[in-house]
Amino acid sequence: LLDLPHWIREKLGFHALEVSTEFFPKNENPLVFARRLLQTAKAQRVRLLILTQTEELDLAALDERRRLAAVKRLQPWIEVTHVLECHSLRCRVKTRGNQDAGRQLRAAVKSLKSLAHTAARFGINIIVENYGGLSSHGKWLQTLLRQVHEPNCGSSLNLCQFRIDDRHVYPLQNGITEIIPFAKSVSIEFHRIPTDQNPELDCYKALGLVVQSGYRGYVGIVWKGPKETPLEKGLITTRRYLEKVRAALAQQKKERHPRSSKS
Repeated sequence: LLDLPHWIREKLGFHALEVSTEFFPKNENPLVFARRLLQTAKAQRVRLLILTQTEELDLAALDERRRLAAVKRLQPWIEVTHVLECHSLRCRVKTRGNQDAGRQLRAAVKSLKSLAHTAARFGINIIVENYGGLSSHGKWLQTLLRQVHEPNCGSSLNLCQFRIDDRHVYPLQNGITEIIPFAKSVSIEFHRIPTDQNPELDCYKALGLVVQSGYRGYVGIVWKGPKETPLEKGLITTRRYLEKVRAALAQQKKERHPRSSKS
């Protein structure tokens, strides 16, 4: 992980990075390691944006002991996020089926309010990624964040994670428009090299909705492609494709709103 800032800067030309807790060494204090990682990133002029707690935690558990244990497990990473100078700590809310959706929502509200209050003391955000289960139900996540109602608690919009379960996929447009007002980050997952002919995701439609919302932050690339595709190739090709999409959207905007010629 310490080599990553150098690699993405020199090999890929990226200047921003999201970090995952799963790559932190088990035998080193996370705060100590975070200081080392920040020093390395600054030396490479790479900005650390988000720390992701990849484990799905029982923040919506109906059992109070499990819920509080999940909150306690996440809390130490708030200070680590602060040390890394990231703007947000990303978490995933584990839910159990669609039954008791209202009770699970109320439990998650309590968890996120507690975390947001702690995070506020460090000047960082708590952001919830739509990542399966009820978190991928746009209206449920929208209601959750409205009820938390804390300025430093928002969404981490994953444009490819609207599958609720094996049988149900939430409509893409609905999900984006419902979640994007709370978004403090946006990301896209890719499992193969994207093309216009064989898209996993209609990036023109999805990113068009993101841009229309007024979001102007980074769009994170999550590469989950096959082993035979080198990571470097996957990331560079995907970035070029997204730059092409961005240019096309900008051109469409110009055509819809042409500047009036000066007389």
